[in-house]
Amino acid sequence: MPTIIHTDEHNTQNNNKNVWMRIFSLSPYIATYVGLYIFHNAIISLLIYHTWLAIALIIYRKNIDYTNITQWKNKKLLLLSVIIALLSGVIVWFARDLMKNPDLILTSTLTDFHLSKNILLPFLLYFSTVHPILEELYRRFLLPSTAKYISASDILFAWYHFEVLILFIQPEYAIVCTIALIIVARIRRFFKNQLQEPGIVILSHAIADFSIFLAVILLSIKS
Repeated sequence: MPTIIHTDEHNTQNNNKNVWMRIFSLSPYIATYVGLYIFHNAIISLLIYHTWLAIALIIYRKNIDYTNITQWKNKKLLLLSVIIALLSGVIVWFARDLMKNPDLILTSTLTDFHLSKNILLPFLLYFSTVHPILEELYRRFLLPSTAKYISASDILFAWYHFEVLILFIQPEYAIVCTIALIIVARIRRFFKNQLQEPGIVILSHAIADFSIFLAVILLSIKS
């Protein structure tokens, strides 16, 4: 009888965790809608999202394996990942005229979302350090997936970006970018689970975010 009771309690705890994980997985969609579509404030959007992630990471901190998180075992893979991440911003720079919404005035749009010139640099630093760490710890460390191909977590990670991209680029390119992000999410999960390279996962995410938003800043100055 004690064993049965213990098993039931364990199952209940797992079910409760799964429910809360589903709720936390919706946080980027809630944050994006509330921050960008209601308040028109990118900072509010990001802070809502990060608050949810931080709460999840604190509650389930014992479920996170930090082993090798600051180590890079495969130096060639590290170099390749860094180069590809840096190319993200280069693609944004050269594809801007092809992908952007015809009516987009980048500087005005950023200002509308409370990203004025004096806040862009601090936002860039925060967005390329705190953001990738919190997001990767949650997506790839706290939500382990054994899916062989694409998982629900991969899709959820990528799809909320569509809500942001559609504000800046044409719908068909927003869809293409979202599909690319699903593939990126699957690759990062492979790096984390199969290759045991969590450090590369976080670093490549950070560099990609830095490269992309730096390109956005430069484009806003250029325009």
